[in-house]
Amino acid sequence: PVVPVLALILKGVLAIYIYNISPLAWYITILWITVGAAVHYFAGGRKNIEEAQDFHALFPSVPREVDRKKYSVCVAVPPEGDVREMVHIGAIFARRHKGPFFLLSVIEVPRALPLRSVSYSETEAAIKRLQEIKKLSREEYDSPADVFVNISHDIPGAIVDFAKEKDVNLMILGWRGALKSSLSLGSNLPAAVRRLQTDVLVFKPGKREKYRRITIFARMGSDMRFAVRTARVLAKEFMSEITIMYVVPDKVKIGMARDMFQNSRDRDMFEGLGLEVKDDYVSINEVNTKLKDIDTDMVVMNYSDA
Repeated sequence: PVVPVLALILKGVLAIYIYNISPLAWYITILWITVGAAVHYFAGGRKNIEEAQDFHALFPSVPREVDRKKYSVCVAVPPEGDVREMVHIGAIFARRHKGPFFLLSVIEVPRALPLRSVSYSETEAAIKRLQEIKKLSREEYDSPADVFVNISHDIPGAIVDFAKEKDVNLMILGWRGALKSSLSLGSNLPAAVRRLQTDVLVFKPGKREKYRRITIFARMGSDMRFAVRTARVLAKEFMSEITIMYVVPDKVKIGMARDMFQNSRDRDMFEGLGLEVKDDYVSINEVNTKLKDIDTDMVVMNYSDA
């Protein structure tokens, strides 16, 4: 901010010049500011400051008690872009577990500004966007949702606090396809994933309404239980064909991996659904090539393996 910095420098020069002419002007100004601050503080400013520290939501739904025995789902809605798929995925999990469904939008405020400085007009676009998404969730995906617009100096912190406050079990975050740039939540995505004490589904939206083929990339040594459960819920919804792609260190160990995975319980989780489940193997050095060439509608893998 070059202009503000120059303005501060010029004001400093002017203040020094005035002090050389009349030091009394400095003393009167300091006294006037001190008296004004004291009057404001004791006349109600203290109460406003205390209230501002707890101010979060500008557009909360009607407060209600959340049944903590139910599996609650929240979609962190990015400020722009198509979120139909994210909401659809969230609605599927909410219906599956018969739990609360939340849609959250976070507006970031520069740390130099108080949270109360945000006016309704500055949040109007986010509010209207959530209203439209709420209608979409209810009418097209048969999953009513509670919507929240929160303002915060820290987007990951706001998401984490919301998850704790509402006892969220599954948080769905958007991802545009890069680990360190162009994220739906900017560079805040890794921080949010790291700090959340919930199941987290990082979802890269595409342009598909149904997922006929789902591929699970299972890396040796990774805990794939949540990934497989996620794929199972979606496969049941869309009656998808499942391929479990086991990732091994190199081609030489594929034979050993076949023997190791013969007793894997990953396939067992799809029993009783009437779905076709296939196995395949790929070396870790060929994963990127496989991802480009594979004929699938959805890829499921651990975030730490991405």
